Amino acid sequence: MVLAFAKEEKMNEISVGGVYSLWNILTYNYGIMVKLEIYQNYAHDIDLKFKLQDILDDLKDRNNKIEKIMNKYNVKSPDYPPKDVHEVINSQVVTDQQIGKFLLLIAQERLEIKVRAVRNASVSDDVRSLFMRFVEEEIYNLDSILNYLKLKKWVHQPPMYPNVPEGSKEDCYLWDHLVYRYLNMEQIKFFSRLVHDGDFGLLLNKRYEMSEQQAKQLEDEMNTLGLPIPKRPPKSLGLVDNTEFIDDYFIFNQLLYGMTAATINHAQAVKCSIDDRLRKLFGGYLWSEMEAINAMIKYGGLKGWLITSPLYRMNHPC
Repeated sequence: MVLAFAKEEKMNEISVGGVYSLWNILTYNYGIMVKLEIYQNYAHDIDLKFKLQDILDDLKDRNNKIEKIMNKYNVKSPDYPPKDVHEVINSQVVTDQQIGKFLLLIAQERLEIKVRAVRNASVSDDVRSLFMRFVEEEIYNLDSILNYLKLKKWVHQPPMYPNVPEGSKEDCYLWDHLVYRYLNMEQIKFFSRLVHDGDFGLLLNKRYEMSEQQAKQLEDEMNTLGLPIPKRPPKSLGLVDNTEFIDDYFIFNQLLYGMTAATINHAQAVKCSIDDRLRKLFGGYLWSEMEAINAMIKYGGLKGWLITSPLYRMNHPC
């Protein structure tokens, strides 16, 4: 869901949450680069060596973008890692398969770190846009790592639900996602009866339509796999006589915080799904949620409803 709401961004204004996310991602990237450079000394497989160098080059490019935006907001960056990593090694100590599994682990971690970062960047549109691009790139990066590990037969399948066809192991995530859609649909129906702002009511309708469409997709997947369907939401709700006990400000933030919490569930499903088709499905849900959150943040800023963390002061340490 994308809404055409926009506001003029205040120059050089960033929240402490946004600053922390930039600093945290850069610190993480620096540490991972050192480990990857060490693992280059252990790798034997030519494809693995190319993969390690490709990830290092990608991290350097990401770091340049983060450093540039930190400089824009006068935020001190963490210490840069050593230029060269030298180590006396026994090249048989670490196997290529162990290195490959490490690459999968960091690909999973990188995705979740970026998803959490989007939640912290409600003040600066450019910082939030950067984090969203990183999320999109991390989904692609995770796909690339998994495809490589499958090719090498270095990835293992988790236990599956009884009677589910071979290759379909993401049953718990299908269930969780469908439960969330059902609860979200019922919540939106309730909130729609209480809103006072007409534009906000239209936004809620769009949100309901998206959840309903995704719920139908998930039901089809679960029926195909022979999985039980959770309790569906009621078709209609009872009469609400008093609409004054909750205001639009509360409804907006309750919905937004629920959406941001849901992105973590989406990210978990993406990073833990071995099945390519279902991982693509969950990745689409994650990206749709990110776009919806971005639109909600801009809309809430226009309405004065957005709850933001304190601003980072340039003359203060973070």
